[in-house]
Amino acid sequence: MDEFIPSNKMDYYTIEKLRKLPYNEIEPIINQLLEWVEDINWPIAKEICQILIPLDLKLVPSLKKIVGGKDEVWADNCIRYIVKWLSEEAIRELSPELERIAFYPSEDELELELNIFVLQLLRSL
Repeated sequence: MDEFIPSNKMDYYTIEKLRKLPYNEIEPIINQLLEWVEDINWPIAKEICQILIPLDLKLVPSLKKIVGGKDEVWADNCIRYIVKWLSEEAIRELSPELERIAFYPSEDELELELNIFVLQLLRSL
C-alpha cells in the first residue's frame, strides 16, 4: 500500500491514484494519510482531506487520537478541514474530545481560536 502514500508535498501523481481507489482500500492507510494534514499549507494536504472525508465514521478512531492529542495545530487542521464535513453521527462520536476543546481549551487552542470554532460546530448539531 506504500504506493498510495504520497512521497512528498507535491506528489499529485499519488493523489490521483488515491482518488481512483475504492474507500475500503483507503481505510488501511488512513493514519498515514492523516499525517499529511499536519501542515495544511502543504499543496496536497487539502486534497487528502477531500479524499478522506467520505470515509466518515471510519476516520473516527484516528481522529480521536489526533483531536485528543498534544499537537493542537494538527488537531486544528483536522477539525477545520475534515471533522467539520463529517456526518452528525461521526461528529457526535468525537464529542468528548471536541467538548474538551470547546470548554477547557489549552493556551494553543485559545490562540488558534479552535475553542470558538468547535463550539459553533457542536451547536450546529
